[in-house]
Amino acid sequence: MSLTREELQKAGASPELARILADRLPRRARRDLTSNPLAVTLAGIAMAAFLSTLGWLVLGITGTQTDVLLLKEDVALLRADVTLLKEGQDRLEEKVEGLDERTARIEDKLDRLLLQ
Repeated sequence: MSLTREELQKAGASPELARILADRLPRRARRDLTSNPLAVTLAGIAMAAFLSTLGWLVLGITGTQTDVLLLKEDVALLRADVTLLKEGQDRLEEKVEGLDERTARIEDKLDRLLLQ
């Protein structure tokens, strides 16, 4: 609340002190938002909501980036596993081919023995 020079002099201040204090005390503009407690409260709530939303957005982006990095690592591990599986499949196919050749040779020997 702004005090005038006359009010300060009535309160017992000397004329010089009243002039200095009246000049130094803040003067409010008519319609100053800080004079309305409801406006101050609503502005505070709006600012808190904005900062909270901004904070959650930053946390969400950080969490998403972490998830993306984890997914990239998982994809790399899966690719390595697929490569190992393909190599194992190739080895099994080679063994099957070897077994097929041996089976064919054994069948040939049996046929020759039966024909004799």
